[in-house]
Amino acid sequence: MSHSNDHAVITRLLTEKGRWAVAGLSTNSARTAYGIAAYVRDLGHEIVPVHPKAETVHGQQGYPDLASVPGEIDVVDVFVNSQLAGGVVDDAIAKG
Repeated sequence: MSHSNDHAVITRLLTEKGRWAVAGLSTNSARTAYGIAAYVRDLGHEIVPVHPKAETVHGQQGYPDLASVPGEIDVVDVFVNSQLAGGVVDDAIAKG
């Protein structure tokens, strides 16, 4: 099985500017989501924090869930407990 398509998709997602929702992103700088969101932001992407507390993170307004995020989202990063991940995926599909 060739992974060239996977590599091409990842390269495109990282290099073409987009709007990234980060589910589970909070102000806790010790969490992986915090560092990944900073990295993606530093690549030039817009970060949209998605967390039940709807905290502002990395200077961006947070939203309690994907349905509350106005506008389109290009990528959804999921950093939540595995028991909650399926619901986030369902919400991402519903969001389009």
